[in-house]
Amino acid sequence: MAIKNPICFLLYVLIPSFAAFCLANNNDCPSISSKATYYKTPDGQGTPNGACGLKEWGKSINDGKVAAVSSKLFKCGKGCGTCFEVKCKDKKWCSEKGTKLVVTDYGEGPETDFIMSPKAFAEMAKDKESENYLFKKSVVEVKYERVKCHYYNEGSDFVVKYDKKNSSWPDYISLIILYKGDEEYVEDVKIFVKDEKDKKVELVPMRRAYGAVWDIANHNIIPMVEIKTGKGVCFEWIEGVEPKTVECDIRSGHLKQPVNISERSSASHSM
Repeated sequence: MAIKNPICFLLYVLIPSFAAFCLANNNDCPSISSKATYYKTPDGQGTPNGACGLKEWGKSINDGKVAAVSSKLFKCGKGCGTCFEVKCKDKKWCSEKGTKLVVTDYGEGPETDFIMSPKAFAEMAKDKESENYLFKKSVVEVKYERVKCHYYNEGSDFVVKYDKKNSSWPDYISLIILYKGDEEYVEDVKIFVKDEKDKKVELVPMRRAYGAVWDIANHNIIPMVEIKTGKGVCFEWIEGVEPKTVECDIRSGHLKQPVNISERSSASHSM
């Protein structure tokens, strides 16, 4: 069997750990200990250059409380869009609430799983004096756990953002897909394509280009995707360029699939 990505193979197969097991299953696992630091930005928010591919969206999502995370949490891009509750440990300076942040980038240091935006890092502090202390200290001991995300629509499972077509490649489209659950990840994405010859509609795999970005080059696309996680499958239309929230009962294995795919296939030309 050919190994397409030896780095990911090592992460998932050769170096399993208790922490990785808890992050994958999240069944009442205790908080995990680590370290956190921060990066500087002019406005305290995130960076538009993150490895998740969110671009300008990566600055302001979750009110700018975001972070670059280690390979253990980034998971070759699968961790993009996931949320963590992170609390620093020094009770003299750290609040009990901590911060809830969104993964938008990859980055790590010695025993450090989080490199936070200034807004996220500051939120761990008790008050302004404590905030100044934490920033001066730079690297702090923390404990963390994965939690359900609350950015955008509270009850949604996914956020899907359609990226505009590249003018140089008119048949190319890309999607940013973020999963908001507190366990599992987006494992696979397929899109409906209409065959011009026999007029049949079929599902075709999209490529995870990098981070949270999925893409495909095909001019017969019908704007509907199948999103698969470890819990189930969800179908959703993707018209429009604004971020769209998707509600889907994937935990019960329910397939949210409309019956009028063929009727709406003409929508592929309006994207």
